[in-house]
Amino acid sequence: MGFFVFLYSITGIGMIVSNYKLNRRILSSINIYLIIWVLMVLLFGARWINYYYISEKTMLFIYISTVLVFLGYRLGSKIKLSNKPKPPKTKKSFFKNKRKLKNEILIISFISMLAIIPNTIFLMQRYGFNLLSKTTQIYYDNVAGTAPFSIPYIGALAQVACILAGIYFALYGFKKFLLLPLVLAMVGILPSGSRGWLILTILFVLFPTFITKRFGIKTKLSKGKIVFIIGILLTFVLFLILTINRSKYLDPNIYKYMSPGMIKVANSAPWLFKLYQYFASPIGVYNAYLAEPNYYFGKNTFAVLYNFLNKMGVDVVYDRYQKFYSIPIETNVGTWLLELTQDFTYIGLMYVVFLFSIFVGYFERKAVIYKKAEDLMISSLLNTVLVMSFFVWYFREGTMIVVLLVCLLIKVFSKIRIPIRI
Repeated sequence: MGFFVFLYSITGIGMIVSNYKLNRRILSSINIYLIIWVLMVLLFGARWINYYYISEKTMLFIYISTVLVFLGYRLGSKIKLSNKPKPPKTKKSFFKNKRKLKNEILIISFISMLAIIPNTIFLMQRYGFNLLSKTTQIYYDNVAGTAPFSIPYIGALAQVACILAGIYFALYGFKKFLLLPLVLAMVGILPSGSRGWLILTILFVLFPTFITKRFGIKTKLSKGKIVFIIGILLTFVLFLILTINRSKYLDPNIYKYMSPGMIKVANSAPWLFKLYQYFASPIGVYNAYLAEPNYYFGKNTFAVLYNFLNKMGVDVVYDRYQKFYSIPIETNVGTWLLELTQDFTYIGLMYVVFLFSIFVGYFERKAVIYKKAEDLMISSLLNTVLVMSFFVWYFREGTMIVVLLVCLLIKVFSKIRIPIRI
C-alpha cells in the first residue's frame, strides 16, 4: 500500500506539473481532478480510519484510469478545429450579446421557480420554517423514500442559469441579477439535502472564469465582483452547515475504527471527521465492490432511462442509491470508477473514462478557439462532472441529465459570441 501511495502521488504530481507547463493554469479541471485523487490516496493511506487494505487490482484500476483521464484530456485538447471565426468588433454586437445572455439567465431562472417555490413550501409544511436544521432528516427521508412530494426536474434549470451566470460574470462583470440563480439553486437543493449539488453549483459558476483566463480577458476586482464572490462563499458555507448537521450524530460503534488522533478530532470537531470520510471512503468502497463485483449494462449511466422504463412496467433494474459496503464503516459512495465498472465491466471502464476525458479536453479547446458562450457552457458542465467524479458519476442523476439536455438546446438555438476587444 505504501509503495502505491508513493507511486500514485509522484505520477499525479508529475502530470499536474506537465499540464501547468502546457497552459500555465493550475485551475483546470484535469489538474483539480488529479489534485483531488492524489489527496484521496494520501488520506486513505494515512490510516486515520482503519479502512480495509485495498487489493492490487484496485490499485491497478485506479492508476490506469487516472493515466487514461490525463491522456484523454491532452488528446482532446489537441484535436484540430476548423478555421477560427472572427469575434464581434462593434459595441452594438457586444451589448446585443450581453442583453441576450442576461435574458436567458432571467427566463431560465423564472421557469425554475415554478418548481423551487412549491417544493420549498411542501418542505416547510412537513419540517417547519428552519429547514437548515432539518437537512439531515430531509436527506434520510429521501433515501428512505418518505420525503414529501416535490415537483421533479424543473428546478434543475436553476443549475443551468448558474452556468450562464458564471459566463456572464466572467465576460461582463457583476450585476445584482446574477445572484438570483445562485439563490434559487441553493434553495432548490434543500429538498434533496445533497451536499454534492452545492459543490456542483459552485463549480458551475466558477469554471467559466477558470476557462476564460485563456481568452486574454482581464477585468478588475470591482465591488460587484466581490459581492458575487461572497455569494459563492456563502454557498460553500451552506455546504459546511450541511456537513456539520450530518456529523451531529456519529455512530458510537465507528470510534473503534479510528486512530487515536482521529478520535480526538471526531470528539472536538466531528465535521472534520466527516470531511475526511467524504474524501477517503470512496476508494475503500470501490475496493469492496471489486472484491465481489456485479454487472448490469448501463445501470448507472442510463439510470434515468431505466427508471422511466421501470415506471412503465418494463422489468429492468433501477436503484436510486448505491449499495452500502462495510469498509468497515458503512458507506455507499465508490467514485465514478465503481459505477462505470458496474455498467461496462473493466474494459468498458477504461474506454469510457478515456473517451469522456477526450470530450472534456475537446470542448474546452473549442470554447477557447471559437469563443462562443454556448461552447463555454458545455465545457463548464463537462469540466464540473469530471472534477466531481471522485465522488459519483453525476450523469446517473436525472437532474444532471436535464441540465445537459437544456444546455444542448441552448447551444443549438443560441449564438452568443464572446467579445475579446471592444
